[in-house]
Amino acid sequence: WPNKGDYDMNDVIVRYNYEKTFDKDNQIYAESFIFKTFQNYAGNTNGLAFQLVGSGNTSSVTGFIRRPGETEFSETNFVYEEDDHVYILTEDVKENMGTEYKVTLKYDSPAGAASEARPFIFKNEENGKRWEVHLPKHKPTSKVEPSYFGKGDDASKPSQGIYYVRNGAYPFAIFLSGANEEDLSKLLDRTNESVAIDQLYSGYSKWVESNGTENKDWYKK
Repeated sequence: WPNKGDYDMNDVIVRYNYEKTFDKDNQIYAESFIFKTFQNYAGNTNGLAFQLVGSGNTSSVTGFIRRPGETEFSETNFVYEEDDHVYILTEDVKENMGTEYKVTLKYDSPAGAASEARPFIFKNEENGKRWEVHLPKHKPTSKVEPSYFGKGDDASKPSQGIYYVRNGAYPFAIFLSGANEEDLSKLLDRTNESVAIDQLYSGYSKWVESNGTENKDWYKK
């Protein structure tokens, strides 16, 4: 982003898990957001962060990390950007490939609805801004470098609240609900580097052509 690429969709692959502690009335007392990185072969250095949307009255926030080969999480500190409610998990995904990052929030009073974690990748710019790639239509943080929008293959319209979209069959980023490591095995296979995603998954094109109404589980096949 914002330019065309090889569309193998494997520069940064992350599994996201969500945990919550709740009572019989579904009132939430704690939430955890867990992100695990997978091997990739991208030449770029990409950081991983997430923006938290909605939450209860927080009494404590604790960060944890579990590196490959470790059985337990150990406590750590993540940079928190209060203005945008952003947690910076790592500035270089490749530095600790296979690592799991966990943020746990506990609440003073129960929350009635689950929070939403919106992951994104980034690179810091010399001017203090960031190159950020979010999921399609997700708004960037206040630290994004705005000059990228509308450049190259990007069709964002910030004045209309439209971000990270483009024409054609390939998004800049994608979220696969319920996908597991077996589903992603083709994307994680180094021999498939630079192979476009529609050449790896036969059902992908129909999913795009139908505007997501058909082949919803194309990545499961």
